[in-house]
Amino acid sequence: MKQIHDLYIPKIIPDLKEKRKKKIIYINADEDHVSLQFHHKKGDLKENENGYKNNTVMPKLIYVFEGIKKEGPKSKRNQLINKHCFGGVYSDNEKLWEEVMAYIDEVYDEETIETIYLMGDGASWIKKGVDVLGAKCRFVLDKFHLKQYVTRATSHLEEKAAYVRSCIEDEINLEDQDGLKRIFKLIIEETQSESKKEQVRKTRDYILNHWEAIIIRNDDPDARMGCSAEGNISHIYSSRLSSRPLGWSKTGVDQMARLRIYRQNGGKVYDLMKCQKQKQEREIEQAIQIEMDRNIR
Repeated sequence: MKQIHDLYIPKIIPDLKEKRKKKIIYINADEDHVSLQFHHKKGDLKENENGYKNNTVMPKLIYVFEGIKKEGPKSKRNQLINKHCFGGVYSDNEKLWEEVMAYIDEVYDEETIETIYLMGDGASWIKKGVDVLGAKCRFVLDKFHLKQYVTRATSHLEEKAAYVRSCIEDEINLEDQDGLKRIFKLIIEETQSESKKEQVRKTRDYILNHWEAIIIRNDDPDARMGCSAEGNISHIYSSRLSSRPLGWSKTGVDQMARLRIYRQNGGKVYDLMKCQKQKQEREIEQAIQIEMDRNIR
C-alpha cells in the first residue's frame, strides 16, 4: 500500500485538434462511504459525543458526458458518450469543481454550450458545482434518490403505500406544493411511530427544498436524462474500496480513488510508470540544484 501512497497520478486531458461543439453537457455526481482503520496513523480515530468513532471518509466522483448511445447495433445496454471522470477525497469542494470547470474550458467550445445539467442527490458539495460552473448550469435532482426518500416515507403504509406514492408523483407532475403538503399531512396522521413520522417530515422537506430541481423534468426533455451515478460509484469505487472489509487510511482511499479514476479515463499502466520515473528524475535534478546553490553561497 505504501507504493500507492507515494504514487504520482497524472490527470488526463483528451488531445483534441479542436474543441468539441456541444449545446448540452451532462454531469453526474455522487460519493462512496469508506470505513477507515485510521486517518494518518494507527490510533488517531477520534470518538464523537455519542461514543462512535469518526471512521468514515467519502471519496467523491464526478463525471462529464455528452449523452448516451447503444453499446452496439443489437445491444440493449447504453454507454455514456465521451465520459470523463474526476474524483478523490476532497476537503475543498470548490477546488474539485474548478478542476471540472478547467476540463470543460479545455475540451469544449464555451460559446456553443447552452446548458450544463448537473445531476445528483442534492448534497451541498454537489450543489456547489452550480456556483462554480455558472449561469448555464442547472441542477436536476436524481430520481433514484427521490424514489428512495419517498419509499422510506411510505413503506409502513403497507397495502396503501403504492397508491400514496402515485399520489405524490401526481402532485409533482401537477407542480402542486399545497397538494403535496396535504398528502404528507395525511401520512403523518396515519403514522404511529415517532421515528417514522420524522422520516416522513424529512422526505417532505427534501422534496420541497429541491422543488425546482425536481419539476424541471416536467417541461424540459433534456433534463430527463437518467442519472447513473450509483452504478458508477459501485463499479469505479465500491468494488475496490467499500464492498468488503479492508483497512484503509485517508491517504490510501484518496490515492486508490484517483488511480481508479485514472484507469477509467483511459490511463495506461506503462504511462503511469513512465510518469513515476520522470518525477524521480525531476526530484533528483532539484536536489542537485539545491545542493549546488548551497555550495555557491
